[in-house]
Amino acid sequence: MTHAASSGRRILKNTVALVVLRVMMPAVSMILVFAISRILGTDGLGQYTLAFTYLYFFVTIAPLGLYSVVTRDGAWQAERLEELLGHSVTLATGTSIVLMPVMASLGPALGYDDKTSWAIAIASLALLPSALGTLYDAAFIARERMDYLACVALAENAIKVGLAGPALLLGYGLPTVIALAVAGRILANTLAVVMLRSLGIRVSPGRDTRVLGALLASAPTFVSIAMFSTLYWRIDVFMLSKIGSVEDVGRYGAAWRILELALVVPQSFCLSLYPQLAAAIRVDRTELARLGRMAMRFLAAGSLPLATWFTVMGDDVMALLYGEEFRSAGSTLSILVWTLVPYGWVRYHAYVLVAAELQRIDLAMNVALTAVAVALKLYLIPAYGPWGAGLGTLLSMIVYAVAQVTYLKRHAPGTSSPLALSLVPLGAALTAGALAWVMNGHHLLVRAILPAAAYGGALFVGGFFATEELAMMQSMVRRLRAFFPARRAASS
Repeated sequence: MTHAASSGRRILKNTVALVVLRVMMPAVSMILVFAISRILGTDGLGQYTLAFTYLYFFVTIAPLGLYSVVTRDGAWQAERLEELLGHSVTLATGTSIVLMPVMASLGPALGYDDKTSWAIAIASLALLPSALGTLYDAAFIARERMDYLACVALAENAIKVGLAGPALLLGYGLPTVIALAVAGRILANTLAVVMLRSLGIRVSPGRDTRVLGALLASAPTFVSIAMFSTLYWRIDVFMLSKIGSVEDVGRYGAAWRILELALVVPQSFCLSLYPQLAAAIRVDRTELARLGRMAMRFLAAGSLPLATWFTVMGDDVMALLYGEEFRSAGSTLSILVWTLVPYGWVRYHAYVLVAAELQRIDLAMNVALTAVAVALKLYLIPAYGPWGAGLGTLLSMIVYAVAQVTYLKRHAPGTSSPLALSLVPLGAALTAGALAWVMNGHHLLVRAILPAAAYGGALFVGGFFATEELAMMQSMVRRLRAFFPARRAASS
């Protein structure tokens, strides 16, 4: 088996595991969001969105960005993974303990109503377990055990959704729902520690001052990258909550969660590539170029059909999932979802920058991106509300993608990949979108399945897949065919 084929199989396996993890698990979580939207309305969903938006922001600070160090250095030097994880746990624990009361006090300090303030305060209890959870995830990724991540996420959602949904139906309010989410995160951490131990990685706080000092020295850059990245993605929620209303936050949050689910595809693909990028950028630029070309092709093939379909189907999707009260958010989804296309380019090149130890440049670009986004949204949100927030997100992401590639071409030749949209997936996506539009009036499921089949067929007919990729897919089909008869024979 060639190196490229072996690499491709590993990337495909890890991508599939991550997509299952990050699509199916959030999809299960979306059941809870749908329940909140239908039982508690736009106000309830707005409070839930705002509470967890603040939590996500603080969770980016508490681990001090050290999950990037654990993943990158743990992949390079497997023998140091346990040491890096243990000392990162020590630092993240201390930071979380300091930040929890800060987050809990934000509601009254920022003038939110009592219900919203209580939601934020209860969510702050998830800060410590969430910070530690990101570090455990980083260790799994360094070992390329994405399947273990799926098991941990399943355990969390079993509590978060399995109990919170019935609690809502029984008349319990938002505080109970958020408390159950905290409990789910704690359970997931317990399972993660056990699974790490099965990989030979013991989780215990590190006390070596030399290692702690080295991690603290690298932390400012990484935590700043994470903080500004999260600010970019969440600033519109903060701004809508102050410029608009909690109802605007609820409608925008509903559309954002659809985009968040779609972003899982490029996130998972690029994360699967990262350990190989980290190795190739140091020892084999030819392999790096191959990985980059492959990444651009498949990122386009994954993002274009989703963006096109949601543009056509936005109103109907929002009404079906959240209720008629949210139908008007379909226009916000239709513009916001196109962020998916430049996001894939940005995600890939962000990993290239970190792999090349150019994280300071990545930080500078994140700061600039956040500034551009805020400037755009300060104009667009008062004028256009949630739709303007979505447009500002899309425009600023395009600017970011162009800035990344421009820098890499000038200062790190051979590390960037061209920002190109292949004609085959573009034409296939437009064909599928047109089919979904023509079928207006049919059941939503039919308008999803037939365009998806048309898109896949157009890719094959257009010659999108290379011979080696087709052979890989045929091999996977043969393995599945062999697996299921074996399972049936074993059970008979």
